[in-house]
Amino acid sequence: MKLSLFLSFFAATGTLWSYQLPSLPEVSRLDAEVSTNVAFNAERSDARRFGVSMAFSGTVSNCVQVAFGHDDNGDGDLSAVETRFAIGWRGGAYFIEDVPGRLRFEEVADAERTARQLVLEISLNKDYVPKRMAASNECGACFSALSANVPSWLYGKDWNLMKVTRRGVDSISESIEVECQYKFFRIVIR
Repeated sequence: MKLSLFLSFFAATGTLWSYQLPSLPEVSRLDAEVSTNVAFNAERSDARRFGVSMAFSGTVSNCVQVAFGHDDNGDGDLSAVETRFAIGWRGGAYFIEDVPGRLRFEEVADAERTARQLVLEISLNKDYVPKRMAASNECGACFSALSANVPSWLYGKDWNLMKVTRRGVDSISESIEVECQYKFFRIVIR
């Protein structure tokens, strides 16, 4: 399994800064977990849209997730108690989760497919509060209950760390891209 991370930042002038972190280590045994943490600033003055895009092979025996939160103890590792929001694939279904509120939304996927895609787009107001949200997967629009009543926990201006985790027994190759453009913050996982 290969997992790599790209960081790209676009300024108002359109210039690009990009950095690729080394790949995560190969899993040495079945049913293992690999993860990486990435520090970022969610309170950029130009952040008006937030997006997460994931593309991967998904089965009932694997999990791919991106978690966001605040590194309260400063150790550089986003723990479960520091996690505020998570999105991804677990046990054959897509999920979006308010971790502290223990509120989880799921969309069961087409069992015939293994090529998966999940896209989440959130528009923020000037105070970083989500005002619009749209989500889709390989079959079309999803998470309509969240789109109808956009919850405030979908974005936090105090977030400073994201953690990408992959666990399971299937041999899968994903790559992760974190991109921040003028008026846009986007995370892409492939």
